[in-house]
Order: sequence, then structure tokens, then C-alpha cells
Amino acid sequence: MKKVLSLMLCLAVAAGLSNFAQASVVTRDLGYVTTDEYVYDYTGFSNGSASVLNVSCAIKIPAETIQDVCGASFTSVKIAWDSRNIMKGAKVWLRKSYGDEDLASGTADLKFGWNTVRFDSPYVIDENCGDLLFGVDVVAQPGEFYFATSTYGGNSKADACFLINRDEYAEIGDQAIIDVDWLRQENPYNNYMILAAGTVEFDTEAFPDRVALTKMEYNPMVVDTDPGSAILWVQNNGSNDVSVMTISYKLGENTRDYDLTLSQPIRAGRSSSFAVPMIALGTGEHTISISKVNDNANNNTPTYQTAELLCIPAAAAASYERRCILEWFASETIYHTPKYFESCLWPSYEPFQDRMSLVIHHISDQFMIGENEDLQLALALTDKDQAQCPAMALDRSRQIFSPIIEAGNITYSTVTPEGAALVFPEAFDIPTFAGLDAESSYDPESGIATITINGSIAENVLPDDENLLLTVYVTEDNVYSDSQEFPSESGDPNEPNPGEFYHMAVIRQQPTPMAGEEVTEHSGDFTRTYKVEIDPTWKAADMKIIAMVNRRMTNSLANRNVVNVTETEMDPEGASIESVAAVGHTSVIIKNGCATVNGSTEGVEVYTSSGTRVNNSQLRPGVYVVRVENNVAKIIVK
Repeated sequence: MKKVLSLMLCLAVAAGLSNFAQASVVTRDLGYVTTDEYVYDYTGFSNGSASVLNVSCAIKIPAETIQDVCGASFTSVKIAWDSRNIMKGAKVWLRKSYGDEDLASGTADLKFGWNTVRFDSPYVIDENCGDLLFGVDVVAQPGEFYFATSTYGGNSKADACFLINRDEYAEIGDQAIIDVDWLRQENPYNNYMILAAGTVEFDTEAFPDRVALTKMEYNPMVVDTDPGSAILWVQNNGSNDVSVMTISYKLGENTRDYDLTLSQPIRAGRSSSFAVPMIALGTGEHTISISKVNDNANNNTPTYQTAELLCIPAAAAASYERRCILEWFASETIYHTPKYFESCLWPSYEPFQDRMSLVIHHISDQFMIGENEDLQLALALTDKDQAQCPAMALDRSRQIFSPIIEAGNITYSTVTPEGAALVFPEAFDIPTFAGLDAESSYDPESGIATITINGSIAENVLPDDENLLLTVYVTEDNVYSDSQEFPSESGDPNEPNPGEFYHMAVIRQQPTPMAGEEVTEHSGDFTRTYKVEIDPTWKAADMKIIAMVNRRMTNSLANRNVVNVTETEMDPEGASIESVAAVGHTSVIIKNGCATVNGSTEGVEVYTSSGTRVNNSQLRPGVYVVRVENNVAKIIVK
């Protein structure tokens, strides 16, 4: 039986590999968060106890990590302490398992901030060492707050660390162990952490040229003649600095190398992230590795990442322009939803409306539709069992090139207008191989809207075993609500009706599953028609049809891909943009942003009123002259 300590301590193992100038000795901290993190003074978390408790924090370092420092000496443990009271006689230790004898130990008093507690005698790591546990024992006094908390840090790993009450361990053994992952599941909205790190020392030349590729993010759609971009996270596990690396790409028997000279070296024991080209050798799973370090073979335990790339012929990519989709997750039960909308979302989105569509998913409020599909989508995009709200996702995948977004998940919490200016244009440059067009008409008498989605898919791009998915939304703008929790639009909770707010891009109808309906056509043209009922209280003039084709969502980031998006207005009179002109037997109609003559765009030339020819696509409001052969008509786009 697992018991939660009343002390409510959670932990994250500390990582960040530090390099201290000590003659010819290099120190390295083993763990998962950085010891450069600021130690927060107590911020209100309930990690106190009503009685004296003997508490241990134990952190497991797996054998494969220990092997990387074979021959080094385990010398000390670093502990972050956030109480202003000094902790007398804290003990640090190193063991094979929690119940074993100490391999090394030491004691010290802990002050606020980072404390380095050295073992009385160091422990030399040999090749048969296996797993090691380091930890700290404290005697928790009533009403005091102890270990450092972090509001942002740490990626805990399964079975990597745990907390324990030593008194209970003496009585019931391993059942007294509290695993961190389990504790977080029991308390999903709390983020308490103990920051601690185990330190080893070794000679500066002991482990040269050791680099591990720990993580990689990329967009899987790549043009065959133009490499995409990827971000690599690299850990320097060696004892010397790294200035040059060779990145190797492999698909089947095909290989290619790319030499990268860093703008500044990665210091021994440090990590860094940087952008590299994502070279597609064809469609399929690529292996990306760091084969050389400082022009020498990489001596690290072999590490690599895989990338499932879709290689698009340049001619196909040139045939389509990609539109993006920004999906925002909101809730009327979250008081700052209006404030975030006005200060972050709308200013970020508005400048890019001509290349981006907006859909707002409502979670746990009156505007949520379906059987919790919005919530399930949010969870799928975060790779977790909880989703932050408000939050946003761009193209259902993380745009990888901008380092301004550093997140372990795919859903962004928010993107500021300044950040949007960097992130969104990069999404527009991602190539695509499919196009979409939407048409709609609405009959007010029957209350039925007819939606037609036309698409085309380039040949010889999709793998034989993959089909695209089509998602269609019907949204409405300017939806009034008086149930949004304050603050109101003005931010003054003392105003009458403080919950008054006008919601944008509310999903009213969803004729397809949110994840998408399979498009059985593997290439070429396809058409889908849907009929949806429009509630008479909805404003058809404020409604839009938004459709997107995406690749299947799985637990792989590579398959969370929006391929293209289209958007059109639903005009109550039955056309997306008004019908404007007729010359003789020639009917000129503006439909879905394009000028059509007798229903066709073939041979149609469009000019501004000043005589400049423009692209016959997504025409902006204004006066235009349409010409086909010898017929000329003036049109007005509203």
C-alpha cells in the first residue's frame, strides 16, 4: 500500500551538467533538471508537517548513465533548500538500493539555496557498478517548509526517483516508497519538487568527444530539393568542449553527412539545442545521428533519433499554397480566458488572417460540442493526462524552428504577438502536396446549409498504406455570453454583468469527427458534401466553413500534421461572396474568393481598378475588372 506523506514532498532529479574550473578536474551532475535553476523561496505550497518526520528523498541513476562515467569518483550531492531556517545535520548517501548499506555518506547543515554536501570518502565507479541511488535524509520539524520548489522545471522519468518516510520503511519496507509519477497522478495540479543532484569528478581528458543526441523535433513534410529544418538537443557527456559535429542521415542504404560548426562550443558536461537541415533521402523512416565530434568518432554510447519524413517532389509542392490552422482551447470557467484572448490570441492571430484560420475549442462549458472531443484533442496534443486552458496549438504539431517556444508538449500555452511574428510565418513556409476549396449555401426556410469540400492530392506522394483525414467545422463569430467568469472585457469585476463577453470562432457544427474522416482517394481530386442544420438563433452571416486535411494522429509527433486548410463564409443568400455582374450570356460570379465566368476560372484575368493584374485567388474587398477573351465586366468584392 502506497501512502502519501503529510509532508507532501515531490521531487525532480537535478540534471544540467556543470563544469567547474578546478585545475585538471571536471565535475558533472547526474540527473534531469539543471542545477542552474533559481531556488524559489516558499511560495505557498503545502509541504509542511504537523509532527516530526524522518524523510528521505531517493533518486535512481540507471546503469547506462553510470557507464558513461565509469572510472569517475562519486563525490557529493547538491541539495536546494528553500527554508530560511537552517536544517541541522542533513545526511547524504550513495547506495545500490534503498535498503542496502551506504557506499558513501556525509553530513552537513543546509542553508537557503544550493548546498554541496561532500561524502566523507568518494566512491569510485567501476564497469560493473549497475544502478546507483543517491539521496538525502532530513528530520522534518513541525510547521516548516523544506525542499526547493520549482514552478517550471524538470521532466521526471518513470521509476527514476521516489520519496520515503524512514519510520514507515522500518515498519512496512518497500510499501512505504512513494513513486513520483504516482504522486503526480494523485495530485495532478501540484508541481512540488525537490531539486537535488549527484556529482562525480574526473580528469579533463578522461572522456573525450562524447555527445548524445537526446531529442529531436522536426516537421515531416520536406521537399526533395530543399531541406527542411530540425532542432536537435545535444548533451556533451565528455570531458572536453565540442565545437564541430557531423550529423549523419540514413534511409535504407542511402546516407548523407552534414558538417556543423557551432557558433559557440558546448562546454564539457553541458547541453545545447540548435537548428540543422532536415535532409530527406526519400519517404520513410530516417535515422539521424551524430557520427563525429571535433572531427573524431563520437565516443558516446551510440545514440540516435528517427524521423518519419514525407518527401514531396518540388513540382508538386510548387502547385499548392499552404494555409494554417490555429486551434485555441478556452473555457468559460477559466476567469482569464477573455483577457488572454484580447491580449495574446487575437493580436497574434489578426495580422495573419489571410494565411490562417481560427477555431476555438470550448472545454467544459456551454459551447462545448460532441462527446468531449475538444478535451480529447487537447490531451492528445499535449501527450499528457492533463491539458492547460487557455492554450493554443498551431497545425496540431509543434513548429520546430523557433527557439522562442521551448515546450515538452505540442500545445502551446500562449503565443505573444511578438512571438507570433516569428513562429507563424515559418508555418506558412512548410511545403504541402494537397489543396482544398470549400463552398456553402444556406436555405433560411429549411434551416439547412449545404457544404461542399473539393480537394486534390498530388500523385506519388502519400505512402501506399496512408490516407489523409478530412475535418470540417462550422463556426460562428460574435457569439454573446453572459456566463463567462470575470474579469469582463474591461477587466473590472465591479461592472454590471462582469461575465459579459463576445466569443469568436465558436464551433457550432462538426459534420466530421474532430480527428478527421478518412479520404479514400489516395491521389487526384475528391469531393465531399455535407448537410448541417443551422439553429435559427445562430447568425448565418457570421458563420464560416473551415476544412482541413491532416495526417493521422498517433503518439508520434511526425503524424500530427495539418496538410492544408481552407475557409469560406456562409452567406445567408446562398453564395460565399456575392454574385456581381453579367455581360450578355456571360455570368461573372465571385465565389470562394475567385472570379468565375460561367462557373469556370479558366482563361479569367483579374485586374485592379488601377489596371494592375492580380492573382485570381482569395480576392480582397475592392473593385476589380474581370476579362475573359473579349468580354469585360466590373465586379465588387465585399
